[in-house]
Amino acid sequence: MNIVDNGQHKNELSSVINKDDPERLQRTIFVGNLPVSVIQKVNHKKLKTIFSQFGKIESVRFRSIAFSELLPRKLAFIKGKFHPERDVLNAYIVYKEKSSVQQAIAMNSQVFFGKHLRVDSVANPQNHDRKRTVFIGSLAFDAQEEELWSYFESCGEIENVRIVRDSKTNVGKGFAYVQFKERVSVELALKLNDTKLGTRKIRVMRCEKGNHVNSKSKIGKAKFGKELMEGVRVNSKYKHKKDNYYLSLAK
Repeated sequence: MNIVDNGQHKNELSSVINKDDPERLQRTIFVGNLPVSVIQKVNHKKLKTIFSQFGKIESVRFRSIAFSELLPRKLAFIKGKFHPERDVLNAYIVYKEKSSVQQAIAMNSQVFFGKHLRVDSVANPQNHDRKRTVFIGSLAFDAQEEELWSYFESCGEIENVRIVRDSKTNVGKGFAYVQFKERVSVELALKLNDTKLGTRKIRVMRCEKGNHVNSKSKIGKAKFGKELMEGVRVNSKYKHKKDNYYLSLAK
């Protein structure tokens, strides 16, 4: 990804791709900032319809789901115990053909159910350009990506927004990155330093090496675990009583 929290994505990838199957990784894309409602059968179909225009999909896995109760993940998912203040999640979509990946990346920054998507190749993530990026500090821990999209859109066209979150709780760590399509937008964004976003005054700085951003994601170099997938995969094994469709939850 252009801007990533490597710790979080390494943890996710360790359960997404088998270490002995690098070819599968080449066929996988990351989709971030998806609305939680995409888990519902009708919305899941819409997600697959949009991304299947780039090729046949082998599987879809949802990750970074925040739950409201301390229950086993599978049980919390089936009961729909999603955290009310964390209404987005990530997904990994595996295509049948590697050629579909580059085409699917065109969905980056497109709006899906009111959320700007972050889409990138897992094996070959896009380079991050610090000169087109600003660091945002002093964010509220419950800040959402869409707030930043709205706040900085007057500065120029945005390529992606990334709030860095705790890998276990999915709660924000209080800082984020906004990458623009043009470098001139950075100068305009810097003028928003010490202005209020919500109830807090935010810090807006040039993106430097010490600001927790890597020049290129190491997502493709993650240490893969034994399980092929661990998240939530939709297929036809287990019936979801609430929505009357089928779920398979990997072990």
